[in-house]
Formats: sequence, C-alpha cells, structure tokens
Amino acid sequence: MLNQETLDRIAALKQEIAELRKTAQPAPKAYALASRKCRQWFLQVKDTNQHYGAQIICENAARSAVREKKGLQGKEYSRPNRYITTEEDAEEYFELFKRFLSVYQEYRQKE
Repeated sequence: MLNQETLDRIAALKQEIAELRKTAQPAPKAYALASRKCRQWFLQVKDTNQHYGAQIICENAARSAVREKKGLQGKEYSRPNRYITTEEDAEEYFELFKRFLSVYQEYRQKE
C-alpha cells in the first residue's frame, strides 16, 4: 500500500504531465518542413518587386508531379501531408520546387 506522500507525488506528476500535454507542440512533419524550405528558398531568389505567385504556382506543380509519379488520385490525396510523409518525399518535393522555380525565374527575367 502506498503512503499519502507517494500518492500526493503521483497526483502532482499526473497534473504536471497534463499541463505539458496542453502546451506541447507536435514535431513538424515532413511536408511542413519541406514547405518551410520552399518558402525560405523563394525568399532568397525572388526579385525585389516579385510577389508570391511564383511560389504558389511552383509548389502546386511540384505537388502535382509527386502525386502523379506515385499514381495517387482522389480526395484522400488532396492534402500534401498525406503523400509527402518521409524525409525522402520531402527532399524530392523541395528539389522539384527549386527546379520549377528556376524555370519560372529564367522565363520571367528574359527580355
């Protein structure tokens, strides 16, 4: 049988765990990290007066290419965090994004 001091300590620890769970942030997922990398890359290479249209277009193109390559269709794959789930997927997505953005930027800068 546990003494009262031990029971009080257990109750305090349970309360502390409950509080930590309320404030804990889940670890970022593969897609979230890749998306953040895409945003940072875009900010590094964008022109002074350029807005975010290129970023959006190139992210959409990269997501579509990944879905198509994997043969994924349907509503269950409408959210990228459902098919970009591993570090390898995320890196492939990011590299595609950079390639699409490179083409976009080259075209934009041609006179």
